[in-house]
Amino acid sequence: MAGVQDLLPAALREHGIDTSGLRVLDASGMAPGNRVTAATLARAVDTLLTEPRFGPYGRGLPVAGGTGTLAERFDDPAEQPARGVARAKTGTLLDVVALSGYVQREDGAVLVYAVVLNGVTGHTARAKDRVDRTVAELTRSR
Repeated sequence: MAGVQDLLPAALREHGIDTSGLRVLDASGMAPGNRVTAATLARAVDTLLTEPRFGPYGRGLPVAGGTGTLAERFDDPAEQPARGVARAKTGTLLDVVALSGYVQREDGAVLVYAVVLNGVTGHTARAKDRVDRTVAELTRSR
């Protein structure tokens, strides 16, 4: 019987998602040796939004400054534009701070993103603020 190390990459490839650089050691994503690229994360979010059967999952991601793991985030003035319009899944482990999701900009465009900071040392609050400011910038129409 195949384990998660085989099943997860196969499921991603089934949806046309490149798994180069992917290393799966556990189903939770908590193992220190797990690896995934920002591109793979972004394509997975895009699949949540573009494949109708996954729609509830995409719409169910936490809302910036409102629900779940994002309820207490996007609280600084520079992060405010993303409140209520960005949805994402967090990924904070050991020395990594990541946020993968999507925003609907003022002009109606939907942008999918994955921001990953590796090598974070010490307290993660500053890294989270940088990620949140980056996402806030994505909400602005150009």
